[in-house]
Amino acid sequence: MLRFLLAALVGGYSLALFSGLPSPKHLLAIAVLALVLSLVPAVRMLAAAFAGFAIVGAAGSMQSTSQLPTHVLDKNVSFIMQIYDFPTISTGKIRLRGSASLPGIGVRGLLLNWYPDDREWPSQVPQPGERWRFTAELRAPKAASNPGAFDFAGWAHRQRIVAVGTVQPGCASKLKSAHVASLHRIRRDLGRRLAEIAPATEARAVLRAVALGARDEISADQWTLFAATGTSHLMAISGLHVGLAAISGFWFVRLGCVLLLVRRNHHRFAYVGSIVAAVGYAALSGFAVPAQRAAVMT
Repeated sequence: MLRFLLAALVGGYSLALFSGLPSPKHLLAIAVLALVLSLVPAVRMLAAAFAGFAIVGAAGSMQSTSQLPTHVLDKNVSFIMQIYDFPTISTGKIRLRGSASLPGIGVRGLLLNWYPDDREWPSQVPQPGERWRFTAELRAPKAASNPGAFDFAGWAHRQRIVAVGTVQPGCASKLKSAHVASLHRIRRDLGRRLAEIAPATEARAVLRAVALGARDEISADQWTLFAATGTSHLMAISGLHVGLAAISGFWFVRLGCVLLLVRRNHHRFAYVGSIVAAVGYAALSGFAVPAQRAAVMT
């Protein structure tokens, strides 16, 4: 098995030697060829290499087709955006992430920077689940060319963000809509509840990050402290957090079964409770990629 995986990696990496992505027809032909060659034991290594080439090529094609067309970039576009993450607020700036319905293009993930002045500053900052109308100048995510610098373009790709925009002055308004996605509404309401019952301290910032995956209130001094102590990873919902939720759900349900269901298989109910707790917690945290991976492993 290891030999075939290495052959697939070599086939996928060989795509970097081409000046452009193969067409979908060529990728389909290569995938069919790999399937046919896999039936012949003597050339299965070659079949694995072709399969790796086709898989990486298909992933590249999907990424290229998800980008915004050039006639939309670097221009002001009006659209409706549903916020799906907590806003990041700094001095004179609000950063928003959400899915936007762009005219003639469809729904795409966007990252918006909003610089409202004192008169335009909203009385209620956009929250997860809300729908807003913006007019913004969109541009493709770009990374710095300096070696070792933060790869913003790669980060945007992993976050499914296809464009970055700057909201134009006076071009932001909240839409009144009774329909709000349930998961976004729950995260928004829990965030408001935490703000009501807990003072605005560093402890609340950590609690929001661990409970809801909202790291917008963590200060720069806290990040410096986490980096110095090697605990920055604790602020990202991943296997540790989801695993603790799964274990807690397991023992909570098992204890309830022991008390209520005497002659039943307690383990089966506990397994279900463990999965529900893991998936539910991952959903409340925003279903980031590490949380998705941990929930699948559970």
